[in-house]
Amino acid sequence: MPLRMFISHAHEDKVLAAALQRLIFEVFPPGETQTVKVDYSSDDAPAHGPAAGAEWLEWILETVRVADVCAVILSENSVDASWLTWEAGAVTGAALSTVSASTTGGSGRVIPLLFGVTVDRIPAPLQYRRAVNCAQPAEVTRLLYRLHGLSGSSAPFDEASARARAEVFANEVRQGVEATALERSPRLRLPDKATIHFINCQSSLVMEPFEGEIANGIRISSGKFTGDTHQQWRLLPVRKGVYRIASAHRSKCLSVQDDSLKPRAPIMLWEYQKVESQHWRLVFDAGAANTLNTVRIANCASNLGLMPTPGTGHLIQMPLTNIINQDWWVLVAPIVEVDGE
Repeated sequence: MPLRMFISHAHEDKVLAAALQRLIFEVFPPGETQTVKVDYSSDDAPAHGPAAGAEWLEWILETVRVADVCAVILSENSVDASWLTWEAGAVTGAALSTVSASTTGGSGRVIPLLFGVTVDRIPAPLQYRRAVNCAQPAEVTRLLYRLHGLSGSSAPFDEASARARAEVFANEVRQGVEATALERSPRLRLPDKATIHFINCQSSLVMEPFEGEIANGIRISSGKFTGDTHQQWRLLPVRKGVYRIASAHRSKCLSVQDDSLKPRAPIMLWEYQKVESQHWRLVFDAGAANTLNTVRIANCASNLGLMPTPGTGHLIQMPLTNIINQDWWVLVAPIVEVDGE
């Protein structure tokens, strides 16, 4: 019989569970000789997931009872919940208290899978189990090797093929985490008329209109902190998690030239015209004790991030990346209360 693997996940992480299932089926193809079978509750395939009218918890507990391995997806959608998610709690409790008829035994049956979160955020009772960082191809390859060993297959493990597929999967994971982060923008509560500064994490320069001019079409640049009014900005809510970034000096807003959706399009000041290219999300990362709030500034129309060019310091929009720091900004405000989504 094939090794049975159950993937526990938050509903919002359905795409991650599906990607993991695809990876496993690529390495261990379905068919008469299939060595690893994968179940997860949101699987849309007709023969998979709970049947129509089935009781959800009953299906989960029964699937876990017969599973050899339970993988729990930990992401921003689940990791801060008091017991992960309702489903993950059921999986963890059942898996830790039962042992399937296979030779895997109880040890190592539950595997935490990290998608965009760090090991220090793994909640009990999973925190003492070795986790797999799914953005790292080497760790994903190691997971596949372990599944091969647990399956009892007599066929040799094709490490080169598994590594190549793991690299594709890890890249897909990174892109998926970035897209999810854009949807999980923080809510910022600022006192009326509060002004803030955006300090670039790479250059330590602040966002400002070029040469301090406030007028339609003026390029946004970066300069040394002076505390002058033209370096101050206001976050004005447009809708949940979305803001327009207005100059504190006058009512001009950060805008993308010609409403462009293309990378490298210049950022400038313009009168607010209620278009999406003037709306921004903040992709959030808290500093120590929330004393500093590190954000990426993503345009709502293009989903591209705000960053200065290495030469001129003029701001442009570019794809978000984890490789460099020039697309990260420190938000400095008199009073900032952050309430994550």
